[in-house]
Amino acid sequence: MRLTRRTALTTATSTAAATLAAPGIARAQARTISLWHVFNLETDMIHPAIKTWNQRNATTPIEARVVPLAQLNAEL
Repeated sequence: MRLTRRTALTTATSTAAATLAAPGIARAQARTISLWHVFNLETDMIHPAIKTWNQRNATTPIEARVVPLAQLNAEL
């Protein structure tokens, strides 16, 4: 039997699906993304985007932290 790209991908996908479905395998834990930004006005487009993200991705929420531009280098 000749190994083709399709066969290799099908085998890898099947193996991954079986591994994830196996009992006793720990699922990835929820993580919070810390996003530092300099946009301090609620009208900046980043705030609605973060809110939308958090509504759609409960397992990986974004925690926004406003860092004033003058302090950004010191914080980093």
